[in-house]
Amino acid sequence: MAKLIADISKHNGTVAMATMAKKVDGLIIRAGYRSAGSGTLTTDPKWATNIKNAVKQGIPVGVYWWTTAKSTTEAKTEAAYLLELIKGYNLSFPIWLDLEYYNSKRTGRADKLSKANRTKYAVAFLEAIEAAGYDAGVYCNVDFWSDALDNSQLLTYARWIAHYASSCSVSCDMWQYTSSARGSTYGAESSGLDLSHCYTDFIGGAKSKFATATTEEESHDMDTLRKGDKGQQVRALQMLLGGLTVDGIFGTDTESAVKAWQNNYGLTADGIVGPLTWGAILGG
Repeated sequence: MAKLIADISKHNGTVAMATMAKKVDGLIIRAGYRSAGSGTLTTDPKWATNIKNAVKQGIPVGVYWWTTAKSTTEAKTEAAYLLELIKGYNLSFPIWLDLEYYNSKRTGRADKLSKANRTKYAVAFLEAIEAAGYDAGVYCNVDFWSDALDNSQLLTYARWIAHYASSCSVSCDMWQYTSSARGSTYGAESSGLDLSHCYTDFIGGAKSKFATATTEEESHDMDTLRKGDKGQQVRALQMLLGGLTVDGIFGTDTESAVKAWQNNYGLTADGIVGPLTWGAILGG
C-alpha cells in the first residue's frame, strides 16, 4: 500500500509537526538550493527547524536539494554542501535532486542548459551523494523528465515524478499528485501543500525499484525486436505486454503497445525493443 508523503520548504511557513505527524507517513524537507540568479549556495531558512521538529515528532524524513549547477564542479560542490547539512540525521528516503526550471520564462541561470549538460551535472551530483554512502534520486515533473533530461542516463536512480493528473504517466517510486492540498489540514501555514504517493517502502528499508535497471552496456539474452519481425520472441513479447493477439508477428498493434510501455518508463518511444525496453518489460 502506498504511503502518503508531504514535502516542505520555507514556502510552507511554520509547520505544526505534531499535526503533520498525524496526517502523513513521511516528510521530505528542502535542505537548500543554489540560487537561480547569483548562484549562491543557500540553506533553506526553515531547514534546521523543520528537520529537528520532524525528528522530535518521530516522522520519517528525507531531504531534497534544488540545483542550478552549470558545471560538474558546481554540481559536486552542491553535493558537498548538502552532505554537511545532513550530518547527524538518519534519513528514511533517498536524497532527492530537484530538477526544474526557475520559471515559465526560463530566466534562471541554468534554465537554458542543453539536455546533455543538464543531465551530466545531475549525474555528477548523484554520484557524489552515492559515493558518500547514501541512496540518490531525481525529482522533476513528467514533462521535464521526458523533454529536458537524457533520462537514459538516470534509469538506475530513484525516481520521484510530479504529475498533477489522475495517474502518473511515468513509472516512479514516488508520485507527487498535488501541490494544492489544504495546508492547514496538515499543520502548514501555507494555503497549499505538496503531497505524494510513495510506492517503494523506503521507510522499511527497501531500495528503489530502478536501482538494478538494465543499461545499454549490459548483455541481454533477448534479441532486439522491431516492426516486421516474427517468431517465438515476438510471441513472448506480446504475452508480456498483455492485451495483444499472440501471433508472433510484430505488427502495428504490437508496436503501439511497445511505445506505450516505453512512455510509461520514460524511455525513447521508438517502438524498438532493445536492452533497455526488455529490461523494463521483464522487470516491470
